[in-house]
Amino acid sequence: MEFLTRAGRYCREQADELQTLLAVVQEGTAPYAAPATQDHRALLAALRSADRRLLASQAVVAGLSLAVSVADQVRWLGALLARPQQAVPLYAHASLARSAVEAAALVVHLFADGQPWDVRLGRGVAFLLADADAAASGAAGIPGNPYMSAPGRRVQADRDRLRELVRQARIEMVLNKTGNLIKSIRVRPGGPEFPLVTKAAKLVEQAFPDMPKVYALLSAVVHGMPWGLADSMRQGHREITWGSDPINVAGSVLPALAAAAYTGRTMARYRGIVDPPSIAGLLHRQQAFDKAMQRFGQAHGVVAGVRPTIARFLEQP
Repeated sequence: MEFLTRAGRYCREQADELQTLLAVVQEGTAPYAAPATQDHRALLAALRSADRRLLASQAVVAGLSLAVSVADQVRWLGALLARPQQAVPLYAHASLARSAVEAAALVVHLFADGQPWDVRLGRGVAFLLADADAAASGAAGIPGNPYMSAPGRRVQADRDRLRELVRQARIEMVLNKTGNLIKSIRVRPGGPEFPLVTKAAKLVEQAFPDMPKVYALLSAVVHGMPWGLADSMRQGHREITWGSDPINVAGSVLPALAAAAYTGRTMARYRGIVDPPSIAGLLHRQQAFDKAMQRFGQAHGVVAGVRPTIARFLEQP
């Protein structure tokens, strides 16, 4: 139980550290060399500056919400593991970890460390348009009831206002072959296209290169795939039992810790906060748990001579 107690504590500490860092990110003025400052300067000089700055601001706020959601998911994963002597989840840990990993991958994608300003603007506007389309599509199927009016028209009007702002900003919306859906956008004529639809699995693979197939592993549990649920099941001759597997739980904790670390590092770099102690703490906690996971696996005969964090991700088809 000490191993799972540590896992829960690390998650709660990681969430606290990320939350503190995000508060610092939002305070004060970014230094001159920070990507945030350079983006602002480029947008001031850009075509349709006011409209583009408004879109960029909305995209940054969306990215900050994603970062906050990472901290929230990791914190509640820690709460789920707060009393392993009393109860340990069979599968619920995977849902929280998957949400944290997906949100972190989007943060890394949107803030595009090392890329020019128009890449961040293009990805951000594409993300806003995709979100507006998804909201309008979902709201269209919700009927009114005694507690609220049908939201379809209001949400569709929000989407239409966003599209009009994109047009005013002289950002091209590229339609699909049938001409009924926006498939991508271009920030400048002849420039690269930024697709509205981005595959979460691909973004996670790019953001978590040291954890291959982690998204597939977590998704298998979340979506109830038999191979994803099987590790917590024991089938005997006449009975089936279910019990928590500490390595399975750890297989959710480690990527959740990494999600917090990568989110914090991305946000700090965007605002020009160079090597803050909190980043070192986030990365150290992730690495410390990775080593604890290896020791636990080797001590209990789960692995021998290999990194369990990689072997677990690769052993399923």
